[in-house]
Amino acid sequence: MEKIGEAQDHLKQGSVQNVTRNLKYCTGVRIAIDCWRPRTGWSGNTTQMTSNNELADDSACNTVKRPTGFTLIELMIVIAIIAIILTLALPVYTNYTIRAKIGEALAVAAATKTAVASTCHEDLTLTGIDNETVGYTFSPSTWIQNIVVTGDCVQPIITVNTQNTGAPGDPVITLTGSFASNDGAVTWFCTSTAESYHLPSTCRS
Repeated sequence: MEKIGEAQDHLKQGSVQNVTRNLKYCTGVRIAIDCWRPRTGWSGNTTQMTSNNELADDSACNTVKRPTGFTLIELMIVIAIIAIILTLALPVYTNYTIRAKIGEALAVAAATKTAVASTCHEDLTLTGIDNETVGYTFSPSTWIQNIVVTGDCVQPIITVNTQNTGAPGDPVITLTGSFASNDGAVTWFCTSTAESYHLPSTCRS
C-alpha cells in the first residue's frame, strides 16, 4: 500500500518514471495504472493537469470478481436439504406402495366374494365350504400368494395371503361374511395382520 501511495503522489507530480518504478512492485500493475489515470487525456505533460483532472475513481477499480460456481458450504447445504426431503418423503412413498398392493389383493378377492355369495344364496345350509364348493380357482400373482375359502354359508371366511408387498411380513387379509336373515344379503367384515396405515380405508378396523 505504501508503494501504491507513493506512485499516486508521483503521478500527481507528473513523474512517470517514479510511477513505473513504484508500481512494478505492486500486485496488479495494470489495474493500478488504469485506476490512477487522469479523468481527461494526459500525455505526460504536467501542465495539462488542472484541479479538475482528479484521479479516476471507477467503480470497476474497487471491484473484485468473485469466482463462479458453488462453494463447499453451498454444496453441503444442498445435500443436507435433499437428505431431509428424502427422510420425510421415503416412508410416505413406501407406505403408499404397500397400501396399493394390498388394495389390489382386496380387489382380486371381490370375485371370490361374488362366488361365495352366489353359492350360499342357493343353499344357506352348506357347511365346510371351500374353493371347489363355490367354484372358484386362483393362480398366484405378483402380490397374492393364494385365496382360500373356508367356513360355512352362515359365516363364510375368505383368507387372502399376500406376498412381496414390502410390508413387515406378508400381511394376511381375512374377509368374514354374514348373511342377513330377511333378504339374504351378505355383509363382509375385513381384518388383517398388517398395520392399519398399510390398509385401504375399507379394511381398517
